[in-house]
Amino acid sequence: MSRLVRAGAMALACLLIAAGTAFAAFPADPPNDPDYASAEGGPADCLTKSADAEQHELYDFMPQCTKLATDPEGASGMSVNKAWRDFTAGSGATTIAYVEGGINWHAGDAAELADRVYLNAGELPPPTTPVNDGVLSAKDYADTPDANANGVVDPEDIIKRFSDGRDDDHNGYTDDISGWDFYDHQNDPATIDSAYDHANSQEKQAAAEADNGVEGAGICPRCRVLPIKAGAEALDRTDDLAQAWLYAADMRADVLVSVTADLGYSSFMRQAVEDMWKR
Repeated sequence: MSRLVRAGAMALACLLIAAGTAFAAFPADPPNDPDYASAEGGPADCLTKSADAEQHELYDFMPQCTKLATDPEGASGMSVNKAWRDFTAGSGATTIAYVEGGINWHAGDAAELADRVYLNAGELPPPTTPVNDGVLSAKDYADTPDANANGVVDPEDIIKRFSDGRDDDHNGYTDDISGWDFYDHQNDPATIDSAYDHANSQEKQAAAEADNGVEGAGICPRCRVLPIKAGAEALDRTDDLAQAWLYAADMRADVLVSVTADLGYSSFMRQAVEDMWKR
């Protein structure tokens, strides 16, 4: 082989390697969300940024700005970034039921959660703007008016648009298009106080959109969240909480997260817990 041919082959190989690196994307590469690893650039970042402001609970490494921190496995967190890379970033077929104070559709949170929050196909018409990605989400109804004026088409807008007073899926919950409110017994699981952000923060921790350049990344960023409101905040009547858990099971949620304080422990709640274990 001539020198020219060898040089050309080496150049092509280098080009392919560079292209592979350039075009690698999440989950093989870290997500581009600004809160994910804001202090992991150059050493000078440690002068102005704190590792506490990063999502170090997801890392399989030690943050560069915590020089004295140690860990037997060399990880500051749960190695979620490694799980994303080596296994999966989740699937829209996996639903996480989140039981607490509901959900708020603030503008920033809407960008993180709008397409990650569960929609009930049994209460909806076929998609009006189908994306055909195998997951029913707000993107499939992108022509929906922005009823809550947050600049994003989200499940609350879809609830507003398609609630028709009929229990189309015959599950006993009329128009449960995206979760249910067991506190006020209605189909929009919005929080009582728009300033209450604990439920939103936990839902984002579970499944916020990753690699969208907004805020941080969820632990399972391709999973779906089913918001179920059991109380005004995290305090709940025991019968409301029991109904919320049973609803999660009826909707075939794969995971139940209940960040709640049960005001009592009724026999109904005990039966609900036993039923959940059986299922």
